[in-house]
Amino acid sequence: MVVGPPPPLTIDFSADVTCDNQLGFDSCAAQAGTIVHLTASLANADSYAWSFGDNTTGGGSQVTHAWTQAGSYTVVLTATKGATAASKTRTFVISSPPPPKTKAMLLPWVSRAAARWYSRTICTSTTPDRRPWPSPSSSASAVPPT
Repeated sequence: MVVGPPPPLTIDFSADVTCDNQLGFDSCAAQAGTIVHLTASLANADSYAWSFGDNTTGGGSQVTHAWTQAGSYTVVLTATKGATAASKTRTFVISSPPPPKTKAMLLPWVSRAAARWYSRTICTSTTPDRRPWPSPSSSASAVPPT
């Protein structure tokens, strides 16, 4: 019986965000604040160590992470089985979250003359020269000027 070195580990991981491989470089895209689920492809390793590129780490075959700032982060998964270790590196490009949605409210246009009439009729009980408003039975009109 010939005993040789253990077979090399082949490690990879998947993410629940958009990832692609361009010119041999793996990269993924997500938004800041979005929780990303990462899963190692090697199911029977002894240990899994994750480095998320933002000075935080994780452990286990499945982890979640959310980057708080936009930028480019290198995620490294290192798996060990016995005395053998393997690593997989992937770049995550994190974009800023979209601005919050706002609602515009259109207010009706009011002419100056109508606003003055409204102000005098509703907000005061006397005319500018301090005379009482005419009674409804008088000939004065309560219709605003145009």
